[in-house]
Parts: sequence; C-alpha cells; structure tokens
Amino acid sequence: MSRQRVGRWPGVTTSDGSPILAPHAHDELGDDAAPPVITVLSCRVSGSTLTVEIAGEADHFSVAPLRPILTRAAEGGCTRLVLDTSRIRFADSGLLSVLALWQGAGRRLVLRRPSPSVQRLVRVMAAADRADRRVGGPLCASRPTSA
Repeated sequence: MSRQRVGRWPGVTTSDGSPILAPHAHDELGDDAAPPVITVLSCRVSGSTLTVEIAGEADHFSVAPLRPILTRAAEGGCTRLVLDTSRIRFADSGLLSVLALWQGAGRRLVLRRPSPSVQRLVRVMAAADRADRRVGGPLCASRPTSA
C-alpha cells in the first residue's frame, strides 16, 4: 500500500481516478504554520461514501489538509464519511471541528476503528454535551429541549 501525505501532494483520487485533491501552491483556506503530521493511508470514493484512513496526530494544524479533501468530496456528492482513525496517536478539538463541518447539511459520519485517543475525545465531548443539556448551556441552545 502506498502512503500519501496530504496537503501539497497529488494522488488522492476517486474510484474513477479523478483527483480529489490536486496539487497547489497555496491552500485557499490559508496555510497553517506547522507542517502537516497526518498521513492519509487510503482515500477512496464509492458511490456517495468517502472512506479515509488516517494516521498520526490530529490537532488544529495537522487537520488543515483534511478540509479541502472533505470539501471536494461533499461538492462531488458524497454524503457519508467513513473515517478510520485506528492509527491516530493524538486527537484534540481540531479533529472535532473538521468532523463537525462534515456533518453539516445532513452528511453522515462513521468512525471506524477509533483509536484510544479518538475514543477518549468522543467520550469527553459526549459527557460535556450531556452536562450542557442538563443546565441548558450554549451547546444545546440550537437544539429543541424535551419537556
């Protein structure tokens, strides 16, 4: 299996061979100062499902290259993301922010084989969300409340 670093390198393609991420000199969302530390081990589109396997450390800086991949996949009609995070050694709210962008407009997210770091992050966010709902905090402000 060939490994592909994302952000500045071509080669991430759909099942028909067309590029999802084309080479570019400057990211239209703005380059972050830190070098990317996420490696895309595989990325493919089948129907309306984008399946991505990533490795490394997922923080605010390193997840930046995922944004254009997800944006282009959504523009191409993908409505489901299957994300394999089994090889993520570290994850923080930077990963959550990218995943929240994906889930907009009714798109679905499936975390396949979440690493211990990703499991911890999801548990903490779920607990914070539950606590926020109990006190009526800002995380639930846009959600209907049950009587």
